[in-house]
Amino acid sequence: MSFGRLVREGDLLVRFLLRAEAEVALLSRVRPVRPPGELERVRESFLRGAPREPMGRLRPAPPLSELRGALELVATHLMAEGPLATLYAQRAGELALEAGIVEHLGTPAARDYCLRRFPEPRGEAGRQGHVWSAAWLEPAPPEAGPRYASDDASAPESLGRQVEAELRRLRLSARVMFDAALQSKAAVAEGVVLLRPGVLLSADEARRIAAHEVRGHVLPRERARSEPLGLLRVGTGGAADDEEGRALLIERRLGLLTGARRFELALRHQAARWVRSGASFVEVVETALALGADLGSAVELADRALRGGGLGRELVYLPRLHEVERAFAAEPGLEAWFERGRVSVSAARVLSAREAQSSLSSASTGA
Repeated sequence: MSFGRLVREGDLLVRFLLRAEAEVALLSRVRPVRPPGELERVRESFLRGAPREPMGRLRPAPPLSELRGALELVATHLMAEGPLATLYAQRAGELALEAGIVEHLGTPAARDYCLRRFPEPRGEAGRQGHVWSAAWLEPAPPEAGPRYASDDASAPESLGRQVEAELRRLRLSARVMFDAALQSKAAVAEGVVLLRPGVLLSADEARRIAAHEVRGHVLPRERARSEPLGLLRVGTGGAADDEEGRALLIERRLGLLTGARRFELALRHQAARWVRSGASFVEVVETALALGADLGSAVELADRALRGGGLGRELVYLPRLHEVERAFAAEPGLEAWFERGRVSVSAARVLSAREAQSSLSSASTGA
């Protein structure tokens, strides 16, 4: 079946890729199930001088080999169907790698899929990411002023209230939910902003996270629903990575990419590299402590860096910030695509050229 026929027959390709993404659910699958209070007990083990890694288990994954094979087949066949089809093909190939990670979690084979999905960043963006991660490895003094629990509904400064305010301001329909098992402070799922309850944050920290999640991640997903091009809902290959770069750029524009946040991002980048080099949970924590991290942050850092056995997704953030910022400076019109849907910089260029060609053809026909 040709690409054109796939799209004409009820948007079959779009529905297939959206279903595949939901079934793979990479970030959810690599998050271990921990006994209640486990990370606190791990922190105490370091204080006692007998450090250990946390106990936990991965959720059973569905059999994904058939889906992975179908994604690989779609990717192979669409590559020969033209520029737009190639964007779908790249997304299918990316999802096939993520399916491979999930399918092989807990086995040595998962490492190969992780290396292919989140490779060591190279080129100018990779070099800049490494420069920042080295230069920003300096702990910042703690912020003065009050802190608010993320789920404090009585405080307008709290993360939950600021996310709700940002959603209302942009007229977005996503809702806020709290999840105590969340590894990060916040995450976005379909129609939902997930927040970890009880996290104490300054008003500025909460504002930064709210802008990152809502403007960087929720907005393109909701806007894509009204776009006729299904690719913007599916996402292009590299869209998730460049979306993180743009979310950091949003933080920088707001003046919120400051010392503590830079230190956090630098540690994440370095921790992913330590794990790729064979570092254990305890070694990651101890190295982060030696660099000036507090114990709680160091334990959370190691827990994140070792998810899925060493996913390596933390290697995306700094290089993609550089790439996105550079691209938008040279071609400002590209950023509009990031508000219309889930795209990468390279895909935005393809879509811009396609839209320009379509406008030119329409004008010629009208004349």
